Amino acid sequence: PEGFEFIDGYKKYYNLIVVGTPKTNPLLEEVYALTNATRVTEEFPGEGKGILEILPNPWDESKAMLLVEGWDEQSINLTSKRLTKGEIN
Repeated sequence: PEGFEFIDGYKKYYNLIVVGTPKTNPLLEEVYALTNATRVTEEFPGEGKGILEILPNPWDESKAMLLVEGWDEQSINLTSKRLTKGEIN
């Protein structure tokens, strides 16, 4: 997808928020390979459910990374809305 070349050059300099599904965001596969992040699959976490996870940025562990992930767009939308409304602590 367009825009990911830009991210490659900057991901080690910033705190990151990675949003998407393994099908729509290739950065998630890199994160899975470099960390012990919870891998989203068709079976887990389930339909309409997402995962929020905070980890060290694997490209610079002095930085943080927030993963907002799910298997489909519906789960990403629901999880993102809950996060922005402050429903998740």
